[in-house]
Amino acid sequence: MNNMIEKQKNKLSPKFVLKVEIATLLIVLIGYILTSVLKITTLTLNDDNYFQLCQGAYILEHGFPITDPIRMHEGFHFLVPQWLYSVYITILYQNFGANGMVYLYALPLMSINAILFISLCSKISKKNANSILIGALFFLFQLILYSYIRPYLITFCMCLIETLLLEQYVDTKNTKWLLPLPLLSILEINCHNSLWISLFLIQCCYYGEYVVKRIQKEENFKIQPLLTCTCVCLLCGLINPYGLEYVTYIFPSMEALKPLKPYIVELRSVFVCQPILLVFVVIDIVVLLIAMKKKVSVSYRYLFMFVGFGIMFFTSIRNGMFFFSFGQLPLIYLASQIPDLFMDYTKTQILLIGMLLFYVTYALSSPTMIHKESERYNAVDWLIEHDTESIKEEKVLTTFDIGSYAEFKGYKVYIDTCAELYGKAVNRKKDIAQEFVDTFGNDKSSQKKINKFLDRYQFNYCIIDNAGMAYVIEQSDQYDLIYAKKDAEYKNVKDNPNVIGGWVFKRK
Repeated sequence: MNNMIEKQKNKLSPKFVLKVEIATLLIVLIGYILTSVLKITTLTLNDDNYFQLCQGAYILEHGFPITDPIRMHEGFHFLVPQWLYSVYITILYQNFGANGMVYLYALPLMSINAILFISLCSKISKKNANSILIGALFFLFQLILYSYIRPYLITFCMCLIETLLLEQYVDTKNTKWLLPLPLLSILEINCHNSLWISLFLIQCCYYGEYVVKRIQKEENFKIQPLLTCTCVCLLCGLINPYGLEYVTYIFPSMEALKPLKPYIVELRSVFVCQPILLVFVVIDIVVLLIAMKKKVSVSYRYLFMFVGFGIMFFTSIRNGMFFFSFGQLPLIYLASQIPDLFMDYTKTQILLIGMLLFYVTYALSSPTMIHKESERYNAVDWLIEHDTESIKEEKVLTTFDIGSYAEFKGYKVYIDTCAELYGKAVNRKKDIAQEFVDTFGNDKSSQKKINKFLDRYQFNYCIIDNAGMAYVIEQSDQYDLIYAKKDAEYKNVKDNPNVIGGWVFKRK
């Protein structure tokens, strides 16, 4: 195969070949430099970080709670999700501020994940340059769209290490490569329990390949050591502060999230959020069809990853971090088989350059790259500055996103971005999520219903970041507007209900 590439190169001008290869590498290099600069200069704390910092601080001071001690609702059953991650970023924040979370958590993990993913690409393609190039491209794309200060950076790292170990086991048949997997299970269940299952989804792809090869009577790896390892990994998941309930947390949390799912961007379908990303799925399918026509085989485990993570990506845009990495392994492998697919070195390199330009241009222009503090945070800071006694309030009405920051500043809030806690399936007392949606998220909600809600809770303060919700609170005639965002006239709120800003109300 390499001889074929060299023969194709020899037919061309050496200067032309050199220029094409240099241009391709330069595009990747420029993309990485731009991405690094943008990430370092724009990476800031997000809404989830604030409630995680509250949880981490509570654990460090009081230990592990079983009822929620942070929000205004009393007696809610509560398991601290992602407790180890929360404690770690809290220690970083307490000692180094927000920069500690960026430079001692996010950026190091991004770098480690880049090395691991490029190593995986090199492993599955036998160190083929085209595959490594395509792998670098996909990681660049994934880095730009999905790298925030979030626990899934740890999950991605655990999954990459697991896949590399499983690849080594399949190649060598040596069970020593399976020994670290239980440790990965322990780390993942404590750092990001809601995605602990992802480790087993990857293992399922290897089981799937074993079954297919067994049916086809092809040479296969030994299944018994892997089965034993999977059982040990499952048992190791129980090594956490909350036991079995922590392991199964994902199931009640998914039920609890149902009312709020339309309001959480990362849980929306890719068809709703960014349908243009489906272009990449089409590219994958076209390349796989060409491979089938040319009778170029791809390992079944990579195909299972493509299909499985592709389905997950369709259901939730958050899962794109898996699809644009593990889901692309068939394409990354096929890049090493390019002469068999296209038989033309020139066209191949032009195709690669075209793909690089498209991916880098789209990713760098994506709105998800921009991290800006919202006017809504200013509303919380303004209230603290102008009414220091407000911090003592036991009940403060907040919207979904602004709640975490208000909570971080010391308020007892009605709702925040720890969304699953507000479903009855998790807190075992009351479905706050459904109440919030029925009151403020339903177009059929009447002012009378909203007034009853406000009477029920008797909030002395309301800190709001949604113009439509701010408008109905003012219309209740129970509150005075004491702060409004600066970049839009409040009188226009009724005509622009989805405008995001910051408003503070005080009970009359």
